[in-house]
Amino acid sequence: MTGGPLWARAPLRLLREGPWAVLVVAAFAVSAAAAASDVLTVSAWRTASVARTLDAVAEGAGPLASPTVRVSGSPGPGRVLEGLREQVDAVPGLEPASLLGVSFADELLGTRLVRYEGFAEVDGRRRTARLTAVDEPGDVLQVVASAPVAEGEERPAGVWVPADLAEELSLEPGDEMQVVTSVSRRQDTAATTTVAGVYEVDAGAVPVDLPGSRFWQDRAGRLPGDTGGLAQPSVLVGDPSTTEALADAIGDVLIWSLDAGLDPVRPDRDALGSTVSAVQRLRTAAAALPPGESVGTVGSGAILSPVVVTGLPGLLARADDITLRAAAEARTPAVGSILLGLALVLAVSTLTASRRARELELLAGLGVRPPAVGALGVAEVLPAALLGLLLGGPGAWLAVRALAGASPGEASLGLAAGQAAVVVGAGVLLHAVVMAVAAAGAARRGARHSRPQRSLPWRPVLVAAAVAAVAGLLAAPVGEARGLDLSVPVLVSAAVGAVGASLLRLVAAGRGPRPHWGTARRVVEPSSGSSRLGPGTVGALVVRRRLAAGGAERLLVVTALATAFGLAAHVLVGAELVARSVEDKAAVLAGAPVVVELDQAGQVDPDLPGEGYARDVRTTEGDSVVFRDSGRLLGDRVVDVAVVDLATVEAVASWGSPGGPLDRARGQLGVLAEADAAARPECPSLPLGGNALPSPDEPPPPACPPAPAEGEGVPLGGIAPGPAPVLVVGERAGLRDGALVRLASPTGDVPLRVVGSVEAFPGVDPDLRTGIVAATGSYLPRLPNGDPRLTTLTDGRGEVSKDLDGVELWSVRPLAAVAADLPAVESTAAALSDERRTRTAGESLGRPAFVAVALVEPYLRVLAGLVLLVALLALCLSVDRATARARAGDLVLARVGLGRGGTRRLLVVESVVLVVAGLALGALGWLLTVPLLPRLLEPEPSVRPLLDPVAVPQAGAVLVAAAMLALLAAVLVVRAGTRSTSEEEVLRGQD
Repeated sequence: MTGGPLWARAPLRLLREGPWAVLVVAAFAVSAAAAASDVLTVSAWRTASVARTLDAVAEGAGPLASPTVRVSGSPGPGRVLEGLREQVDAVPGLEPASLLGVSFADELLGTRLVRYEGFAEVDGRRRTARLTAVDEPGDVLQVVASAPVAEGEERPAGVWVPADLAEELSLEPGDEMQVVTSVSRRQDTAATTTVAGVYEVDAGAVPVDLPGSRFWQDRAGRLPGDTGGLAQPSVLVGDPSTTEALADAIGDVLIWSLDAGLDPVRPDRDALGSTVSAVQRLRTAAAALPPGESVGTVGSGAILSPVVVTGLPGLLARADDITLRAAAEARTPAVGSILLGLALVLAVSTLTASRRARELELLAGLGVRPPAVGALGVAEVLPAALLGLLLGGPGAWLAVRALAGASPGEASLGLAAGQAAVVVGAGVLLHAVVMAVAAAGAARRGARHSRPQRSLPWRPVLVAAAVAAVAGLLAAPVGEARGLDLSVPVLVSAAVGAVGASLLRLVAAGRGPRPHWGTARRVVEPSSGSSRLGPGTVGALVVRRRLAAGGAERLLVVTALATAFGLAAHVLVGAELVARSVEDKAAVLAGAPVVVELDQAGQVDPDLPGEGYARDVRTTEGDSVVFRDSGRLLGDRVVDVAVVDLATVEAVASWGSPGGPLDRARGQLGVLAEADAAARPECPSLPLGGNALPSPDEPPPPACPPAPAEGEGVPLGGIAPGPAPVLVVGERAGLRDGALVRLASPTGDVPLRVVGSVEAFPGVDPDLRTGIVAATGSYLPRLPNGDPRLTTLTDGRGEVSKDLDGVELWSVRPLAAVAADLPAVESTAAALSDERRTRTAGESLGRPAFVAVALVEPYLRVLAGLVLLVALLALCLSVDRATARARAGDLVLARVGLGRGGTRRLLVVESVVLVVAGLALGALGWLLTVPLLPRLLEPEPSVRPLLDPVAVPQAGAVLVAAAMLALLAAVLVVRAGTRSTSEEEVLRGQD
């Protein structure tokens, strides 16, 4: 029997059922959105990871760390680089290349005994100056004055001079001057040129940029330095042909480079990939060119030849790594969200079959077989499924676009639509199977010798799965949770919800008097004295009876609510904890917002003395100098030592999240400062910070004896008696407070006394188990070869003490500003690439693991919201079903004294009990997973400090708001289900 009228009415039957139709469409829309978002999110992450990687590059970073392309060569643009310029300009995604040539004779040809110095000379008056060439000087300089040029005429050849040089040598545009190269100030070679114009410079002798430009800021580190080590020379700027002719005439050598930056419009992954591929072809072409003429050799004797320096391949690899990490982190939640959507469809189908139990029995009696009923279910649900697909797909695109910060690629749209259609189709088939199974069950119930069906033992299975998942997580290393491990919060919350729902039903059924038909009579006859039961007592009894008789449906609803609330708590709290942990770890890795590793212990500062003392670092407010050391403690434990200036480090270092491990470490600086003040030698010339030195006219006072000769060491009881106070960072086995130990190094031992311990400290190597933080005032004088702040200069340049591993400048200023205050890079290789060993807080936050976590976090929030939505829909379905079942009983209760408002309140109270129980059980399930949070959420286990679970009050507020929203939805469903006033309609609608 096919039931012709049923088939004719089937396509529109479901859509005519009002609120129930909305719930069914919502179930399919959630399934479609979950399936589509899996593909769309990964596509959006490919673009977002590129943007985040590029944004993490600090201003002033060299080409090996920035999205620029630099082609360097020598000796001239016409011979080497001009052949590559067209190829650079042809690279997609790059701005037009700009040319830069700088004087490099001393760096290339000079030795310790022979110096090539450059001067500008007028009438015997000289000033240190060196040549620099750019394409159009007048277009990139802030012009003070220039020679008049008639319209249509070319500007006369010549060089542009800085304003201070023009004032000192009395130069004006059009005047003649000489450019001189002096070899060890014994042999001079001069050439005459014309002053083309005068430009403005800053305090560091760097040309001032035009408004909105960074042309000279980005090239400040490559401008020629002074060969005498005393001051930054004036920069004589000319066009390439004029400058090269002058260099040839005076025996100077120019290093040329082409610079091309990435287009300001942020590229997507495919566009950046095309750019990198073209740059690799450019690198191959540059390698195939013949080397420049042999005007000199570098280091081991290699002749300078064209070289392509760029950070684009590394940035692209980092972006791809971020995408892969994010996709791996989100894979399990993505599959879980799809299964969750199908579970919602299954719940809708099951409740639909339950609503039509009487109809299915009638169809079975009429001889309609289960496969036909399943096909009829497909015809009914297909329009709702198509509508859900049309709503879910675009909804997923909008959500991904808003949360990922980037639009999914066009190529992913078709794949996302196909995956959503497959999942929705699976949901339709699932609905057909459920209806067919329900029809088969109805047929069996109608049979004369049918057996009662047994429910599946899903609660013990769920509890066993949760226990197994927790055991697997405990067996995995911290921070290595994968696959089933990530389902621990869901399984634990679901298991607690299932057990708690069973207990709730037992409590509801196990205490108090049972309501019976005589109750209603006693309600309306309170004066009979036979009972004291009133309307409130009867209402409580009715709610308890309904909760006790709710069956598996109510258990599933409470379990779903507990799972949703538990998972939401895990995601919300976890997102905050991970963000705090990433902030702490980035602070440990960087140390400060900007860190520059210095070339020597005393960088050039013209205001400080130069003979007998190392020149200090040119620091300003917001800077701090940190000395780095290392050694062994307790025999074999390698430690990293950070020697900090207690007067400045607190204001400069990065201290991570408020109340976190680094913030607590900052509180220990006072302990170290107190011990340092007691242990420092009395030396007025070396105050607490130790960065200032005596004035040139004041010799060191007697309290500061001269540093011992190399190898003599500092005897205890001499310059610095007793041990230096230190803080222990990380593991402190055998290093209790007050412990006296020695730091062993190849040059000698340093006595130490432990005054405190911290879990982590900014800039202390996180790869080692133990670190040491010391103070400059008490630690440096105890080094075996003496205080490195008192080292003797060699050849006009300070050298790092052999006792130290290095010196760093920490600063809160921008990297470009810090780099501008430091001397030019000394080595040829560094000058070609403009590379210093630097690190910034932004670069630390840009680590692939950290960025991947930041990308996944909004996705997990959406997943938590999706789970809450599923639980909300399940609650609404259950409340709608309970309202339909209670209509006849509520009609009787209303007639015997409770009224229609009273029966409606009973349904609302029943919903309140379900929501409150789900919220409480979800919170309990989450609390059970709190000890497991470091294993589940640790973003980078190799970097201290590990994730620190702390209270997040905002999560509780969000969960309470979600519970109130669920109650509001339940009230609306109750009101919609109790609108009918016709008793005949109520009775006719019962199963």
